[in-house]
Amino acid sequence: RFCGPGMLRALLVIGVIAVIIAVVANIFLAVRGEAPNSLAGKLGLGKGAGADLLIIAGAACIGPVAEELAFRGLVFRGVFDALGSRARATRFTMPLITATVISTVTFAIAHQDPSMGQNVFFAAVGAFACIAYWATRSLTSAAWIHSVVNSIALAVAFFWSTDHGTVVHDVALVAAPFVALAVMAALSRFVGVARL
Repeated sequence: RFCGPGMLRALLVIGVIAVIIAVVANIFLAVRGEAPNSLAGKLGLGKGAGADLLIIAGAACIGPVAEELAFRGLVFRGVFDALGSRARATRFTMPLITATVISTVTFAIAHQDPSMGQNVFFAAVGAFACIAYWATRSLTSAAWIHSVVNSIALAVAFFWSTDHGTVVHDVALVAAPFVALAVMAALSRFVGVARL
């Protein structure tokens, strides 16, 4: 059940780990001079509140939900199911490792960036989303991770790089992961593809 205490605990732990990953990655990339300026330039941040809110909606809500349905719901799940049934698969079996590697690599390729640091970051987020999906048996946790990480990256870009962050940006960036969570939970009920 989505709203059960076990799922809420899992989402809290996963959220904290996602925050740590995002903060460490942003510090690492900033030290290397790769972020957040490059992100701000690529996305066109700071050109107006309406445009910024659309960027937040796309990058922190719609993108994570759609990408988790594709990369974890189709790629990871497809490979995992093709290589071994749930009953035979345990934490350290070949189906889990193979599905994680294939899903992570396709996710990193889809987000390919000239910067090696960014590619490592994308691979880490993809791998962690696979593990969260497998551990909780729900794409909701993968979408939560993805949305939290994207929201933090956008917050760093808005407030550090462009210096255009406002209260509206604050509210939108805090709300984005919860909107993504609600959308994925609704999709999992109606579509049925979100459970492993």
